[in-house]
Amino acid sequence: MILVGGTTRKMMSKKTDLMYIESEKIKVLVKNRLIMRNINLPQNIVFVCMVEIIVLAFESRYEKLTIGHNIKWEKIKKIYKLGLKHGMKISSILGANGFYKKKDIDKIRTLALGARGTK
Repeated sequence: MILVGGTTRKMMSKKTDLMYIESEKIKVLVKNRLIMRNINLPQNIVFVCMVEIIVLAFESRYEKLTIGHNIKWEKIKKIYKLGLKHGMKISSILGANGFYKKKDIDKIRTLALGARGTK
């Protein structure tokens, strides 16, 4: 299970079968440079909240998919697939205890599937 916000960092740092996501950063692959104001991130790395706007601009689509708190999972999947189409990938995920590494994610997945009784 993955939780994004809405719970306390202290509580989540003790749960081993849940992934608490505080912040994600996405690498945007562009031919030259992504030109934008300084947001104190490495070149071509953006906050996940900016990805929808960038992806829709790459697609020349001027619509909103995930504005507000009533966000549909289908729309998130649509943005994700469009991001992959344009070479975007997750750069880092910040959780309750710092940045997740692949081994952390694999461990959480194993524990979560074990708690559900699936593999």
